[in-house]
Amino acid sequence: MSLANLADCLTFVEYGSNLTKPDPACCPEVEELLNDQPICLCELLANSTQFGINVDKNRALKLPSVCGLSTPPVSLCSAIGVPVADLAPSPSAELLIFPSK
Repeated sequence: MSLANLADCLTFVEYGSNLTKPDPACCPEVEELLNDQPICLCELLANSTQFGINVDKNRALKLPSVCGLSTPPVSLCSAIGVPVADLAPSPSAELLIFPSK
């Protein structure tokens, strides 16, 4: 699984999106990525422009909770060497990236 498999989520997380929920195919993709390669979400948040994607990081951080998925704090991205910068202060910044076991 790679970031390309999150294509169904892009309309929700891109800048300027007014969607209140992602495409129905998005949540299963996020769940699979969280289970198989959670570091990829850190990479997407930290380096989205390198992938040619204009991601609204605050919307992206809301994605796991919108999908009903449980994850630990996004601050763990920094702990594994993938710091996520430029987050606007908001409750969504406390949402999580790695799956809780």
